[in-house]
Amino acid sequence: MRRVRDDAFVFITNNASDFLDLHSREEVHPGLIIIIPNVKPEIQRALLNAGLRHIGMRTDLINKVIEIDLNGDEIEINEFDVPDAI
Repeated sequence: MRRVRDDAFVFITNNASDFLDLHSREEVHPGLIIIIPNVKPEIQRALLNAGLRHIGMRTDLINKVIEIDLNGDEIEINEFDVPDAI
């Protein structure tokens, strides 16, 4: 978390439980993107691309979580503040 915080990285992971917990301990964090299903790398890339399209040109994801999930063939994207996730 120190490197994420110090370098202001938006962190991308498929490990929701650990990183939601770590980010919830931070008063301010630069953002978190979670890819929910544990799927093949090519599907993960497609999900991440959908999440990046959702974000668009925004540069401020402070204390936001972007959650990308796969429901059948449909990609679902939810956005919320970390305290709402815990």
